[in-house]
Amino acid sequence: MTPEQAAALARRDRLRLIVMSVLAVLVLGAYLITTHQAANKASEENAGLSGAAPEDPATRDILVPEFGQPEVLEAIKDESPAEQELLSSEPLAAVFDYARLLTPDSMRALGIAELGADAQAALEASPKTQRLAPFRARGFVVSARQRPRENQTGTGLGRSSGDWIGTLRTIDDRSIHFLVASAPKREDGERRVELGDYLRVDGLFHSIYRATVESDGTSTPTSAPLIVGLRIEPTDLPMTPDLAEEAPALAVVKDDSNGQLHENREFRDAFWQLMGRAKLHGPEVDWDKVPELGSDLLTEIHKNGEAFRGQPFKVPVSVNVDTYSILAGDNPLRLDRQTEGWISNSTWKGSVRTIKWIGPFTRQDMMRQSLNNDDRRYITARGYFFRNHGFENNLGQPARAPIFVMESVEVFQPEEDRAIVWFKWGVVGLTILLTIVIAMLLRADKRKSKVLYEEMIRRKRARRERKAAPTA
Repeated sequence: MTPEQAAALARRDRLRLIVMSVLAVLVLGAYLITTHQAANKASEENAGLSGAAPEDPATRDILVPEFGQPEVLEAIKDESPAEQELLSSEPLAAVFDYARLLTPDSMRALGIAELGADAQAALEASPKTQRLAPFRARGFVVSARQRPRENQTGTGLGRSSGDWIGTLRTIDDRSIHFLVASAPKREDGERRVELGDYLRVDGLFHSIYRATVESDGTSTPTSAPLIVGLRIEPTDLPMTPDLAEEAPALAVVKDDSNGQLHENREFRDAFWQLMGRAKLHGPEVDWDKVPELGSDLLTEIHKNGEAFRGQPFKVPVSVNVDTYSILAGDNPLRLDRQTEGWISNSTWKGSVRTIKWIGPFTRQDMMRQSLNNDDRRYITARGYFFRNHGFENNLGQPARAPIFVMESVEVFQPEEDRAIVWFKWGVVGLTILLTIVIAMLLRADKRKSKVLYEEMIRRKRARRERKAAPTA
């Protein structure tokens, strides 16, 4: 091999190394670009939504004041009917003062519970062990009167008047006595409790109290729990299966438009009737025959929600943009929490790219942990269309999205695409192979360079020897 041939071979080897290196960089770059684009697409799907979860009071640290006079509870006597007829002023004043300090958050932190039949039986069986237990009582007012507070120095009972004491009759025909400081405000501006009202009181159990209840012209001495609280207020009658199935209030629901926006509370009755339909009658629907949401159907719903109000739909595998569970407030389904969220789908190309949903269930396990891929990214759902709701997204822009009341929402775990798996392994394998080839070529080039160098040295020596040899 001549020096010129060796130099040409070295150039070819260097060119081959450069091509291999560029190819490796291109393969790695393609993989990184694909991953980055997938992350950007996920971020775009999450941008522009009013998806930030509202503050949940149940998750806040709540400071609950302590009852400062536990010794006065010993003065409460309610073991016999005669003792139950007496309300000792000092312990009643102390409990009443304390109950009026408690906010709804404080009551929730104390573990307020519905005063149902079982809880009431437990109170009546052992009242002494459950003083100041927090309860929510509901019923029709069968007896009520305004009760001036007694003059007790240093207690709330001596500072003002206007408390209301009376009796509620529950749906299942139980009696519950109440003492509150504030009554519902009427249309004439006055606060009062009226017979026949269906009301709710959140308060503390004081004692088993015996009072004469006048009903239908008869007076009946009635022993029942006395619940002491800040206020008594209107509440919803429990949802019935018939009302949930018919949902008559849906007839008055209106969609938001560019020129007219409605507050959701304007359609509160319709909303809870549809929530009742989802909870009580959802399993009865043949969901296999229900239409699936797509671009065309969502566009029609967006244009004319009136034609689809209350109808059932299925949501195909879609992106779980945001999910959160919040306190439901007072409601006819007696739900403690409801779950809300946003769903998007890359195949929805029309005027609707996202939908909002609300469900009569608690799913705190569905909150997204990452805006990119995680095990809660994809979901399926089925539910009922409620209305088109206008809102301002988190970019400050006006937007409108359909609201659905869901019967169920489930996480979907897709099987990993084999093509993606093979692509990943192909990139890894090709990178390893190129690394090995480049290393082998470098070693071969080094060996050839060494041979060439030695050959050049040998030739130089040979030339010197020929020049140094004597001529004949």
